[in-house]
Amino acid sequence: MRFAPRAGNYRTPIWASGTHSRITGGETRLNGVRVASPTQTGFTGAPEVFSFTTTADQSIGCFGNLYNTQKGVNYGEVFGEILLYNQVLTGADRLAVEAYLMGKWCGTLPEGYSDLREATVTGAGTVVAPAEKLPRLDAAFAGTVRVTGEAAVFDVVIDPVAETVTGALVATNATLELPASATVNVSFTSKPIHGGAWTLVDVGTMTTANLEWTVNASVAGMSVVKTVSPARVAIEVLPAGTIILFR
Repeated sequence: MRFAPRAGNYRTPIWASGTHSRITGGETRLNGVRVASPTQTGFTGAPEVFSFTTTADQSIGCFGNLYNTQKGVNYGEVFGEILLYNQVLTGADRLAVEAYLMGKWCGTLPEGYSDLREATVTGAGTVVAPAEKLPRLDAAFAGTVRVTGEAAVFDVVIDPVAETVTGALVATNATLELPASATVNVSFTSKPIHGGAWTLVDVGTMTTANLEWTVNASVAGMSVVKTVSPARVAIEVLPAGTIILFR
């Protein structure tokens, strides 16, 4: 649930002293962090994500103990979005929901949770992330890229019309550390009827010994030529031609 108060006194406790123990005995969270004493701690007064679980079934008539001392314009609570579940979410699922709401409404993410896929890393340093959450790399990036997990799977999307490649890992000055196996899945937004050549992976140094790439790329009615080496993976799509046989 995303809670966005506007005006008033938010220092009163989140749950009043008369709140049922089914609620106060559960877990109350603000912006992805557990509130240790919700019967003593208030809201922050800024746009925030407010979430809680109960210890048993409970009819909810008011989300939190928000008391507006002004009792004028914008009295009470203002909600941007409410999500209710009839079961207790796992820790990972709850964190994902909170991250979604915080990213959408507050422009932030919970502590310990990051998703920098749209960011571009420049300069040098070490980037550590699973393949599906790697940020973009500047072409001149000269650091180390360490892909976590038991296997690395890169999903590359090629748009032949816009001439864009999304998900490619290209940093010719970088050092790449991969798990024992690596796969590149290639999909096209439209058929590349005129063919073309695209680089999927191109780094300076590969530290994984005896790495074998698996490249999944196909185009109906066309030939796909794959070029694979430890530090570079590319494909070329050849347009269909006319075959003339002479006797």
